[in-house]
Amino acid sequence: MNVKPNKGKRFPWTRIAGGLVIGGVLGGLYSVLIGCRTGTCPITSHPLYSMLYGAVLGGIWFLPTSDKTKTTNPQSKSVE
Repeated sequence: MNVKPNKGKRFPWTRIAGGLVIGGVLGGLYSVLIGCRTGTCPITSHPLYSMLYGAVLGGIWFLPTSDKTKTTNPQSKSVE
């Protein structure tokens, strides 16, 4: 099966995968550099939890959006 992306665009899953990796790295760095000293924080108590949380947020952040943008007609004015 030969699948080619449209107009040279990357597949959406590569964008999501990039977000997962970036979020995971940033979550791990947050845990190591800032973290939780007492160990009672649910997310930052363990680096793995921080990495998973960061990966989920990164994946959501990099979800593809529609390419259609809303354009407004500058000549149209609302009549009151």
